[in-house]
Amino acid sequence: MTLAINEHLTHDWSGQPVNLPSPLSIRVNTASNMLEVHVEAPLFHSTPPSSTPGSTPELWNHEVVELFILGEDDRYLEIELGPHGHYLILQLHGTRQVIKQGMSCAYTTTIKGDSWSGTAHIPTSYLPPNPTHFNLYAIHNTHNQRRYLSLTPTQTKKPDFHNLTSFSLL
Repeated sequence: MTLAINEHLTHDWSGQPVNLPSPLSIRVNTASNMLEVHVEAPLFHSTPPSSTPGSTPELWNHEVVELFILGEDDRYLEIELGPHGHYLILQLHGTRQVIKQGMSCAYTTTIKGDSWSGTAHIPTSYLPPNPTHFNLYAIHNTHNQRRYLSLTPTQTKKPDFHNLTSFSLL
């Protein structure tokens, strides 16, 4: 199986353009039964999780970049990557129906000034059967300054990254 994604996030969840201090890009490739996800993003200095780096429940409450990959029968993989070495990988079957969580991967990050990069190596066995669609997201800041970015608009009244009909073709 081969996946290749190379995108920049330039809009919010509703499709409105956003100005970022530096580009936010996500590259995805497959090689040797691994999915390599590489993020380059501005650092917004949102409060990081209090836990040690690694698999972190509810990472979406912090600064994070997310990749969703949808396959057949509404099965999808959610990958969340944070700037401080925290990540979260979930397998879902149906909207928000988590069937497996706390999955591990090799993940490294680097922070330089007001930007960060991260690379995750994730087994392709985590992918849903026959992946066909995807969407990319990012969340940063807190409270009333919270921003939700999306590659393709979520087509919802408020940010909803689990609207599977808004995903793009791979």
